[in-house]
Amino acid sequence: MKDNFEDFLKKEISKSNIQIPDNGFSDTVINNLSKRKTVLIGRELIIIFSTIISALIFILINGFNIFLLGLIKLFNSIIHLTTPNFKFVIVLITFSLMSLLISYIELRKKSL
Repeated sequence: MKDNFEDFLKKEISKSNIQIPDNGFSDTVINNLSKRKTVLIGRELIIIFSTIISALIFILINGFNIFLLGLIKLFNSIIHLTTPNFKFVIVLITFSLMSLLISYIELRKKSL
């Protein structure tokens, strides 16, 4: 009795386990939704606006000179084999990772 029930379950599961290939249909449907396009456009505008404001503030507080001096000191410490300014290195790595991750996420959202 138990074997018959297990065989019956296996047959029923195998019948309902048929998968139809997608061939990218659902991705194209999702990309053509109007609400998603407006959300993506709004997100891009926010990123562009915040980037411009950040760059202006960075320049206004004389951050570009400080950034260049930090890079020069970092290269000098690498050349002379001394310990670099770890705060600058951490900030540099953090900003680099953030900008790469934002770009990666936005590109993935556009491809979906």
